[in-house]
Amino acid sequence: AVERMQRLDTYWFNQSHSAVLDRLGAPLGLPTVKPFLSPEVLQVARVLPSEFKAIGNEAKPVLKRLMARSFPAEWVYRKKQG
Repeated sequence: AVERMQRLDTYWFNQSHSAVLDRLGAPLGLPTVKPFLSPEVLQVARVLPSEFKAIGNEAKPVLKRLMARSFPAEWVYRKKQG
């Protein structure tokens, strides 16, 4: 189920958000960078086991653990805002 939602989310995100980000940056001459949508990152995400993608209500547990090495835990594990 996680893999199916991930594929759907990636498709919809690419279709809608990428175009919006590009339009927002264009008038200012700013390139928009989407590092988590690079083919290499997407390929790694496709082969990760489901338990690495979500554990209970926690999304992206592997990414959060990696980020917690460099940033304060209260930043990494805070509730979503907005």
